[in-house]
Amino acid sequence: MLPLLLALCLQDAVDVTNPSSGAKLWVRMHGAESGKKRPAVILVPGGLGCGSQQPPRLAEEVAAKGMILVLYDPDGRGRSEGREDFNGKVHQDALLAVFRAVRKSDRVDRVGIVSLSFGIAAASGMVARYPDEPVAFYIDWEGPCDRNYIGTRIFTRGRSSPTLDEEFWKEREAVRYAPQFRCPYLRIQGESDHVHK
Repeated sequence: MLPLLLALCLQDAVDVTNPSSGAKLWVRMHGAESGKKRPAVILVPGGLGCGSQQPPRLAEEVAAKGMILVLYDPDGRGRSEGREDFNGKVHQDALLAVFRAVRKSDRVDRVGIVSLSFGIAAASGMVARYPDEPVAFYIDWEGPCDRNYIGTRIFTRGRSSPTLDEEFWKEREAVRYAPQFRCPYLRIQGESDHVHK
């Protein structure tokens, strides 16, 4: 039991800079024991959320299953530098930088991605735009697949009708990216969606 408790307490900062923006990102690996390789999962926050706002028990639960949980704040959110990109290409490249940094760790043997809600835009874009990256798996939890499903709840700042902004959506609609996935993909969808109840 003691080794497990020690693993739960471990929280390593990872030095990551988004190559597209130059922003330094807040990234933490939870449950990475020294000298022991484990699978890792990167959690892509939903909405306009941050990894730094996740409850500590989440890291404990993932570590208890023998995995490393990686949390991060995308550009312009939480403790990361930069400007908000609403999960477009800049945020997709931030996820790529986090993925590559985690893969380099001597404590990690493979890396998967789990996106929550609108995190699907960053995750699906990264997985599709960088198909040669060895993503072990991608799990999408109730991600809105297109602009109509997302609606205008998040994007009312400065946009009169965001669903008509083709340039904005071109890089944020998962439905455009899904056919290009090369890694195993699983969608989790409840009968009652967490947003559209």
